[in-house]
Amino acid sequence: MSEMLNDILTQVVNKNASDLHLTVGSPPRIRINGQLINYNNEKLTAEKIEDLLKIYLDAPKISSLKNNKEI
Repeated sequence: MSEMLNDILTQVVNKNASDLHLTVGSPPRIRINGQLINYNNEKLTAEKIEDLLKIYLDAPKISSLKNNKEI
């Protein structure tokens, strides 16, 4: 699971993307020059997103994400 997020983040940096969108029911998307582009076609579940984020975020950031819906 962390391998997938590492790959996505590498693409974000390499393509000079401004955003990464992880949304339940949608594939991961990166924003390049104002346009959202699917990273792949795998729709994310809440569990997958939570598992991915637990690798990188501490408890206060996860709490902030849950409350504010973005980080």
